[in-house]
Amino acid sequence: MIKKWITKTNESLGSFLIFRLFKENVISPKDQKEHKVIILDTYNWVNIIPLTENNEVVMVKQFRHGTKEVTLEIPGGACDLTDENPKHSATRELEEETGFVSSEVVELGWVHPNPAFQTNKCFMFLAKNCKLEKQQNLDIGEDIEVVKIPISEIPDLIRNKTITHSLVIAAFHFLNLNS
Repeated sequence: MIKKWITKTNESLGSFLIFRLFKENVISPKDQKEHKVIILDTYNWVNIIPLTENNEVVMVKQFRHGTKEVTLEIPGGACDLTDENPKHSATRELEEETGFVSSEVVELGWVHPNPAFQTNKCFMFLAKNCKLEKQQNLDIGEDIEVVKIPISEIPDLIRNKTITHSLVIAAFHFLNLNS
C-alpha cells in the first residue's frame, strides 16, 4: 500500500510574483531513504467556458511566453488574492479579459494541474448566456484578442491542435461530462 512521504526539512528558495518555491528533504516510507524534491506553491487557478445565447464560446487569443506561441484559450487566471472564492475569480477573469458577463455561472469540476510538484487546483466553470456589456480591463502585460467560436467546432480545434492548453481541454471535458 502506498503511504505518505514524511517531510524532514522545508527550505524556501524564493517568493516570486505568482508562486513560492521550496526545496524539501523527504523520507520515503518504502525504503526510509532521504530524497530532495521541489515544490511550487501557487494560487488556485480558474478557467471559465463562456457561452453566448447562440452557442458560441467566447475565447481569447494571447501570446504565451512558455511556448513562445499565440494560443487559443478560454478566459482564466489566478484566484484573487483578496477573495479565494473560485467562482468569483472566474467571473472576474471573464469580465476583465473579454468584457462579457453572465448571471448564470456553474462549477464544472476541478483538477490538480501538476500534483508532482504544484500545490494548487484549477477550477472550471461554465457561464451561460454571456453578453458583451463592458470593455476589456486587462492587467499590465496582457494583450488579448477576443473571438467567438461555435461550440460545435471545439472538438475539431482540440483534435487539430489549435487548442493545446491542457487545462482548457480539461474544462471542455468537464463540460461534456456535465452535459
